[in-house]
Amino acid sequence: FKASTHKHHLYGTAPVTPHSQRRTTHTCRLASPTPSHALGGAQGSPVRQVLAQRAEPSCTEVAKLQQRRHNIQHSRRPTMRLLTHNMLASNVKGTTNGFPLKIEVLLKEEREAEFHAGFLVNTLSKIEWDAFRTAAETLGLTDLPPTVPEDADTDETFLRAFHHALLEVHVKEGYLICPDSGRRFPITKGIPNMLLNEDEVA
Repeated sequence: FKASTHKHHLYGTAPVTPHSQRRTTHTCRLASPTPSHALGGAQGSPVRQVLAQRAEPSCTEVAKLQQRRHNIQHSRRPTMRLLTHNMLASNVKGTTNGFPLKIEVLLKEEREAEFHAGFLVNTLSKIEWDAFRTAAETLGLTDLPPTVPEDADTDETFLRAFHHALLEVHVKEGYLICPDSGRRFPITKGIPNMLLNEDEVA
């Protein structure tokens, strides 16, 4: 044994652990067990007993957590939503009325976004409601009222519908169309291209 250990030290290699002794981890586990030296040492300590009784998440629970994390990460990327649409206008030379842009949808998707009532109430005062509602109808969202309710800040049903239309519906492929000149701005992979050609700049 000593000769074998010396040989590994000399050539910079490590002994190979037999397959039967290798530690395996279930593919659905989120974290490795806590090392014994971090638990206070005693086999029957309260900490170890609690950890031993803790149920590990099932594959279904792990998949849901991963999907939620994926949705949140994608919701942070710059994509064409109605929040963005309400801030865009056409500046093509000769245009007198470049807002609101019409939406031509080729591909859209819905992704979950975290609900914040305070953010929604603040946003209501900054958007043009008629343009927003018309754009929402273009995307097939017909549950928004003609005007903003007076008690919008406490009307959760309204805020939920507004939240969905504002943040959870993404136009992946399509066009934004200038209502005055008819200029078509492409939306590719969720990103609108509003760049003008040289002859279109005022």
